[in-house]
Amino acid sequence: MSQDIRVLSVGNFAYSKSLEHILKFDSHIEYDVCRTKELTSKGKNADVIVAFSASLKAADKIIRVFNSNFVGLQTRVIFVVNHFVEGYLQFLERGAGGIVLQKNTTELVRAVQVVRNGGWYFSSDLIERIHHLIHGNLHPHKLPLTAMEMKVVQELLKDKTNQQIAEALYVSRRTVEYHIASAIQKLGVNSRVGLAVKIMQCYRPFFHGTFEENVEKLAIT
Repeated sequence: MSQDIRVLSVGNFAYSKSLEHILKFDSHIEYDVCRTKELTSKGKNADVIVAFSASLKAADKIIRVFNSNFVGLQTRVIFVVNHFVEGYLQFLERGAGGIVLQKNTTELVRAVQVVRNGGWYFSSDLIERIHHLIHGNLHPHKLPLTAMEMKVVQELLKDKTNQQIAEALYVSRRTVEYHIASAIQKLGVNSRVGLAVKIMQCYRPFFHGTFEENVEKLAIT
């Protein structure tokens, strides 16, 4: 039997209310809405917080509240954004469990389910873009992976199946499965998604320094 998921939406009250008809397609989702100032009191009862973010500064404010008040809880955060910029990747290390584009909010039910179960979720439109951001910025010397494992992981980041990876690298599917299993074990994660996120955490340009320094680096006003 599926367990009910308590979802709280925050950030843009009118937009959050409009999500109700999407999320209630799943009868196991209990949905509520709050304003940012109510997040501290209401958020502790939620399994997943869906946070609408119009900017990096807005997202930073929400994640600060989250990290200050929900330490030790199982609550996870999904950011819904107007448009994606590299700076949002920093929030993965600060507790976020997913990023969904506003135009892809029909994916929210699936995102909530995945994040509630401990995974990470990204809008389908973001998978390829995130891969391009990471590709060429990885630091293999920091990872205990072989050259072949790195190649397999880079193909995995393109959201390819094991068979598609095998065809791209001209190896057998069993070889791909072996390298993925080896990489998962070496990096101490539990799944393909966990492996992808672990690799993304090696994309460091926006994970260093203060939030203000990151904003300046991105030339965001």
